[in-house]
Amino acid sequence: MLSRSYRLLASFLIPVVLTASPTFADRRCTDPDTGERLSYPENVLIELGGLAVNPDGTTASYTVGDHGYTYLANGVNLVGKPRIPCAPKANNIKCRNEWLKAEAQGFRAGSPVFCVFAMEVVPIEENKPRVPCERELGDGRFLVGDGKGRPKIGENVPTATGGTTQTYVSTTALKHLVGGGVVSVDAAKVPGIVVPRSHSGLLGSVAWVSYKGRATFALVTDIGPRFGEASIALHQMLQYGSLQNLQPVGPIPKDQRCSTSELKLKAPFQSKPDHSEDVCRRGRTVETATDIRAYAGIEDGVTTIILPDVKPRSEGGVIQSDLATVSLSELANKGGYTEKKLKQMASCRLKQGEKP
Repeated sequence: MLSRSYRLLASFLIPVVLTASPTFADRRCTDPDTGERLSYPENVLIELGGLAVNPDGTTASYTVGDHGYTYLANGVNLVGKPRIPCAPKANNIKCRNEWLKAEAQGFRAGSPVFCVFAMEVVPIEENKPRVPCERELGDGRFLVGDGKGRPKIGENVPTATGGTTQTYVSTTALKHLVGGGVVSVDAAKVPGIVVPRSHSGLLGSVAWVSYKGRATFALVTDIGPRFGEASIALHQMLQYGSLQNLQPVGPIPKDQRCSTSELKLKAPFQSKPDHSEDVCRRGRTVETATDIRAYAGIEDGVTTIILPDVKPRSEGGVIQSDLATVSLSELANKGGYTEKKLKQMASCRLKQGEKP
């Protein structure tokens, strides 16, 4: 049985991955293998369990027509009376249809209105201010639709069938400097984890994450509804030991389905047909198109140690350097957390009866 709900939306099927509740590490612990007495700062956070996927920040996260690594409804709420949160399964289809309607109308006057929190928003007319969401003033969330704003158009990305599709600019809570400009953290390039808003002070903290004998350093890059989500890059580092090639997006039309581009997808990517039961099987003819989503999380067995006092230099939530040039392991070592010490901390926690 899987145990934690993805924040990531599946319009026709919501996968689930669960984790144990995060715990603050004991200040003292006996290494179960050596008997050595160890002590750690009491604010260090240790999480055991699984990891869902959070692709926010990467170029292909959200696309025009809703074919990105995650569904558009994961980054918006429908504004009206009543206001409708789009992530719950019961609201998926309504929100998607209303978004596509607004998109077709260019988000101009008369189109449906959404509060956007995972994409960059720009005004419809230049030199006009963006309109903040009424209930989210000061929270970095803005309205699109009805002439109030539109999602910012991003790059074109390749599709699995040899074409390209237009993206929207996806955002993360943490930013960094690249080429002198402030940008969100790319989930396909930087190993990152998510923390809930109640722990937003952890943003920018270095973390050590291990799974089945592989370990890597990561950074707290985004804020979500709960602990237990990680970037595409972190999933790939844990499962394969290295970042993988760029994954083209969908859609894959019905007449091109069940080819190598769909059948050979590697986690965290998977085929998500328009109807969840319309899967490729020998002797069966599919009836709908499919998309490629980053939804294949890790069910269990992950240990995450967050080090709140170990952070790259930042100002106003912006890391003052390109994360591609930052060595997280060096930062951890300077903070007193060697690979050996982190493994001891993880071992202590597991031997104290909290094994995933």
